[in-house]
Amino acid sequence: MKMGHRRVGGVADAAVCRMGAMVEKMREMREIGCEMLPTHLSIFLRAMMIAGRRVGMVAALVMAAGCVQRTQVTPVTLTTGAGVAKPPMTAVPARMSLNKTVPAGEDRQIDFYVSLHEDCSAIPGIVVRILTPPSHGTANVREGKGYSSFAATSSRAACNKSPSTGQQLWYQPAPGYTGVDVMELQIFWPMGQSQTLTYTLSVQGGANQPAPPAPAGT
Repeated sequence: MKMGHRRVGGVADAAVCRMGAMVEKMREMREIGCEMLPTHLSIFLRAMMIAGRRVGMVAALVMAAGCVQRTQVTPVTLTTGAGVAKPPMTAVPARMSLNKTVPAGEDRQIDFYVSLHEDCSAIPGIVVRILTPPSHGTANVREGKGYSSFAATSSRAACNKSPSTGQQLWYQPAPGYTGVDVMELQIFWPMGQSQTLTYTLSVQGGANQPAPPAPAGT
């Protein structure tokens, strides 16, 4: 490479000197964040064409590597307007099938829906709609009190000890009916999730009948 430089005379020597000066510039760039990397790289590439591909390429790579080593990744945390990290939203299954057993002839609450903050205050906005009503009875949704059923490991497990205001699902079988009934409803939760529930209801036992009179003479 040295003999090759001499064949082109002073032009190659000037390019080598320029690369030496650029090495000093590279040190300054590490202090200012490598803002001028594209400009200095273009000079190195021109020097590479004059002074030799290997020398220019090595110098350019060294300079770029010095800048890359200074790159840092800063983690970003999404926060709410209050500046507190927003907890992940609990996912709910899109569809669920539930089995319930109810007594014949009785109006009975069969489920309760509630959404709570960690301080156990209710989150408003739950909407429950009956998509397919039962064929052998009536169902309706009422606002009322009930107990939540969070898992023991949940941060809201303590809320299970006190009643909360939510939506109740009630069902009453038709008079005299026993057997299986089915209904389907959809829940819209406050945080933008929806869920479809299918209830299979087993209506058991006839209505209470008065005891037959005792035989005469006993």
